Amino acid sequence: MIRLVPVLCVLPWLTIGAHAAEVRLSADRLEHDRELGVVTASGNVELVQGGRVLRADTITYNERLDSAVATGAISLLEENGNVIFADYLELRDGMRNGLMQGIRIKMADRARMAAIEARREDGNTLVMSRGVYSPCRICEGQAPKWQVKGTTVTHDQADRTIEYRDAWLEAFGVPVAYAPYFFHPDPTVRRQSGFLTPDYGHSSTLGYTLTVNYYWDIAPDRDITLKPMLTTKEGAVFAGQYRQMTDAGEFNLDTSFTMADRRDSIGRRTDDSDFRGHVKGLGRFTLDDHSRWGFNLSRTTDDTYLRRYEIPHENERSLVSRAFAETAPGRDYLAINSYSFQGLRQTDQPGQSPYVLPMAEFSRVGEPTRLGARTAFDANLVAIHRTEGTDTRRASARGEWRLPHVSPYGELYTMTASLRGDGWSVDADKPPRSGPRNTSGSFGRAVPELEMEWRYPWMRPVGEYRQVVEPIAQGVLSPNGGNPRKLPNEDSRSFEFDDSSLFDANRFPGQDRIEGGPRANYGLRFALHDAEGGYASILAGQSFRARDDDTFARGSGLENQRSDYVGAIRIVPSDRVQYIQRVRVSEDNGDVLRNEGYLIAGPTAFKITLGYVRLDRDRTSPELDAREELFAALNARIDDQWSLRAETRDDLQLDRFVRNSVGVVYKDECVTFTFGIERNYTRDRDVEPSTSIRFRIYLRNLG
Repeated sequence: MIRLVPVLCVLPWLTIGAHAAEVRLSADRLEHDRELGVVTASGNVELVQGGRVLRADTITYNERLDSAVATGAISLLEENGNVIFADYLELRDGMRNGLMQGIRIKMADRARMAAIEARREDGNTLVMSRGVYSPCRICEGQAPKWQVKGTTVTHDQADRTIEYRDAWLEAFGVPVAYAPYFFHPDPTVRRQSGFLTPDYGHSSTLGYTLTVNYYWDIAPDRDITLKPMLTTKEGAVFAGQYRQMTDAGEFNLDTSFTMADRRDSIGRRTDDSDFRGHVKGLGRFTLDDHSRWGFNLSRTTDDTYLRRYEIPHENERSLVSRAFAETAPGRDYLAINSYSFQGLRQTDQPGQSPYVLPMAEFSRVGEPTRLGARTAFDANLVAIHRTEGTDTRRASARGEWRLPHVSPYGELYTMTASLRGDGWSVDADKPPRSGPRNTSGSFGRAVPELEMEWRYPWMRPVGEYRQVVEPIAQGVLSPNGGNPRKLPNEDSRSFEFDDSSLFDANRFPGQDRIEGGPRANYGLRFALHDAEGGYASILAGQSFRARDDDTFARGSGLENQRSDYVGAIRIVPSDRVQYIQRVRVSEDNGDVLRNEGYLIAGPTAFKITLGYVRLDRDRTSPELDAREELFAALNARIDDQWSLRAETRDDLQLDRFVRNSVGVVYKDECVTFTFGIERNYTRDRDVEPSTSIRFRIYLRNLG
């Protein structure tokens, strides 16, 4: 029997059959032949079965065969979010399998596929004839930026791969590469083993370079990226990265190595070869809510390997390896560290590089009393070992009592009383080849200190602004001396006297040296604040000592009773502009001995950074030579796809550039392209001034 439904009557959902996955069907017109088990629907037809939704102008559904034939304006929404459009569609087995003609697919990530015809097998595999894939936006009348074509294209949703037979890669409609077989992950894949986009480049030192990147997905919690680099001048460099997540944290290891021609002190090749390489690692692991441990590893076979093979590293002077454990329950903090150092300069003596094992630090801050007073306690224990030179062991402890007070007139007083004790055990039986020699023995010192700081901020509203004038004075009483020459100096060899350390009771960064004797620090701060959070401030000041102290070397700014003048200007009208100027002016003749200026301006889309540094030689450290440098950088987003970065560093004292670089990035929905040129002017043994060019093209979903 056939039942006819008028066109104008919209039926509610109709449940048909008793299959494992029932079918729901709605349409403007429905014809149901109960004897043959055939339902013919037309007009806004929608058929739902097993999470799939099929829409068409006409659908004929056979209950007995569990098959459907659709024609006219066909769209099939699948469970994974893909939408299939077709001219003709024949489905069976719960709409899992079937035949399609004139197929177009819009994938869940907006990538697209198309084919003349296709067949669905096993519910997961779609085999397409003369298929094409592209994640690029399709504009009418224009070829996509890139697409992959194949005589046969197979999308296996179970393996989440797309395979091509007789594959062509086209750019803007022009064939650029061919492969008899090719595959790549489908858009649902986050991690899968396979080749990644290679890196290309050229360097005047290495020649032409090609880095082939292969990603190995070992397990959900670990992977390896192999990154061998082939060069035309220096052979092959084998590199890789291992990463792993654990229940407590994560760690990764980077390494590289090569067999390179040995070179003499001026960079000329010899007949021998050397093994050269590096290793770099990082690990962080949680012990409980308050505790963690970890490591930083950084070592290389020789001083110039990283720079010659253009391997990024944080510090060109030295490499630092560290292992640590720390905990911070409540108001306590305890850390145990160990360090090793590898110098990268020609003047470094490897035997004098220290091994710090261990360095333990403990700090505790007490609860404030009813009057607001606080107590604090710090302890430090360190053991330093060398294969050549002095071994040092030191224990230090410092107790402090601090009381802040606000007077009825708005004056801010802070009184601090402290007592510090240090003890050393020094072994100088391994004399260094060069440099000073320490004295063996056991030494100690105790230093009481009393500090009083006074601030008196005055505030006045001026229209939409607030002016603040704040005189600051600080007096410190402690015994003279405290730094006999027999005490080793491991951690206080250099420091900077500027506005940031003007009101520090002890300006040395470490424990081996202290600032002793009666002294006073004084200065004046002026600030202007607006209602939007912008501000400008000026701070200037000086330090006065009761007598000269030879602890501070000439050129430090603190060697005389009256120190040099230090000051700083900060102008931050908004979050898009920040200017900082720091100066140190000679107390004797008014010469500017240190001048630093930094400007960061512009929004994120167009940010300019300018920096200028000029300083006389700081005799507190042989590493801080006189220098004058200019630094400039530009980060600009030209439009939605293009961005630019340029950087230059100029040594004004030597009248030469240190480094220049420029790079551009293009990024859209389907292509990322990077191109960069860098010129380094540094010469150091086998590292010569060089120019490097690098570029990379990343095609989305291809690796």
